[in-house]
Amino acid sequence: MPRLGQRDAHGYAIPPEVYYGTDFDKRLVIEERTQFVAHLVTEHLKATNRMHKTIVFAAIFNWGKEHFHEAMRELQDIIYQD
Repeated sequence: MPRLGQRDAHGYAIPPEVYYGTDFDKRLVIEERTQFVAHLVTEHLKATNRMHKTIVFAAIFNWGKEHFHEAMRELQDIIYQD
């Protein structure tokens, strides 16, 4: 549950309620979670074959396009660091 008065990356107040797994990346976007998922995808690619094609699905809702682009930037940052 978010702290009272906690705001998201865009400055909007996060409603103080309990969030479940299905809420993440749909109703609630957490930058650290996006970074962690990008790291997991990258580790999977390293463990298999980085040159194989990989499809990453993203949920696109009201702010979804913005979150999609943030996730893509995270993936690109990690991939190009290596």
